[in-house]
Amino acid sequence: MLRRLFFAAALCSAPTAAQVAAGTAPDDAAPIPPARVPASYAAPPTDAAGRYVTPNRDLSPAEVTWHVRAGLNVAALGCRGAAEAETVAAYNAVLAADAAVLTLAAAGTEAAYRARHGEAWHARNDDAMTRLYNFFAEPEAADDFCAAALAVLREAQAVEPSNFATFAAAALPRLEAPFLRFYAAWDRYKAALAEWEARHRAPAAIVQTPPTPAPALIAAVARPTPPLAAPPNAEPASYVTVMVPVRVAVPAVTPVPIAPAPVPAASEPGVTPGVAPVAVAAPAAATLLAAVAVVPAGPRP
Repeated sequence: MLRRLFFAAALCSAPTAAQVAAGTAPDDAAPIPPARVPASYAAPPTDAAGRYVTPNRDLSPAEVTWHVRAGLNVAALGCRGAAEAETVAAYNAVLAADAAVLTLAAAGTEAAYRARHGEAWHARNDDAMTRLYNFFAEPEAADDFCAAALAVLREAQAVEPSNFATFAAAALPRLEAPFLRFYAAWDRYKAALAEWEARHRAPAAIVQTPPTPAPALIAAVARPTPPLAAPPNAEPASYVTVMVPVRVAVPAVTPVPIAPAPVPAASEPGVTPGVAPVAVAAPAAATLLAAVAVVPAGPRP
């Protein structure tokens, strides 16, 4: 009996095939980011070989040594905890023991920027150093970076100044590695999150467009239907008024004899000699069709 109850409970608690297929199984939780960073955070881009683009690429030997000094400087200024005092003391010891090597590295870095950027070398160098310090100061990988920096400082104290450049070439990748690991972890998290959101995204609504009716049906629907009744003296809006000509009987007009007027003299202005003016009565305002009869002038006396 207990065995049957245990088996039934296992069936109830196990996710169904539909849940697994839909990505809604109880253990299908959202991915957890590798660090508490804003969602807008983005790792540096990668090159064609898949390597992250950082300030520690394509450097001269002098720049490699100077970048190691910059990373150890950030560790001495920013790393806190139980190893803080040891980190600061080890950094000061390296500065004192390898002062000449570091001075040459600073001069070589300056010369490299002068050769690349000409008169703008100083501004470009300042910009590059700002980005370099910000790179080593990223808080997301601070714990791993501080541990790596302390290990490098411990080893650097036993390195001869003549071998410090060789030591720096191997130390710089160690100081950079914590940040590269974080970038890779962040990119994996973003990819896993995108996949998880795709599984849990609600399906898009399907919008169906109604079929277009046939032209005959459109014409039938568009044709207006005259109203059953219309007010007196009103024309339905759907009708077109057509003007039809109507023949109207007009009574004949009896010519009125007009007495010939005397012919004016040639001296009167605006009058042609020998032509008598004709007086014509204006038609009435109510006349539908106006007609004008021109009566020739009478014979000359």
